[in-house]
Amino acid sequence: MHDLITLGEVLLRLAVPSPARFESARALDVQIGGAEANVAAACARLGLRTAWISALPDNPWGERVRRELTGHGVDC
Repeated sequence: MHDLITLGEVLLRLAVPSPARFESARALDVQIGGAEANVAAACARLGLRTAWISALPDNPWGERVRRELTGHGVDC
C-alpha cells in the first residue's frame, strides 16, 4: 500500500546550459518536472511510499520519465 498517490501530467523543461543564451545555444538540458511528479519524488525521498499515475508514450521520452521517477523511489 502507498502513503501517497499522485495523478497528473509530467512536464519536460528545456533549459540552455549556462552561460549560453537561447538564441546561440547548440544544446538544451532536459529536466523532468510537473507538480504531481515533483511532489511524488520529494515525498519518496522523505521516505513515503509513493506512486504516480499518468499516461506515458511508448518511446524513449516515456522511458526517460519512468526511469527518472523510479530513480527517486516513485512507483510508476
